[in-house]
Amino acid sequence: MANQTIWQLKDAVLAFVFVYAFFKFAWAYRLFNYAAILLGVVP
Repeated sequence: MANQTIWQLKDAVLAFVFVYAFFKFAWAYRLFNYAAILLGVVP
């Protein structure tokens, strides 16, 4: 019983890490696009 609980906790932590990494990547991608647009406007 405890072994199953430990695996569920590990899976929940791993899912949280993947979701957090996805949102951090999405935010970095948006910032990169904003910076590219601003650099493209400079004459």
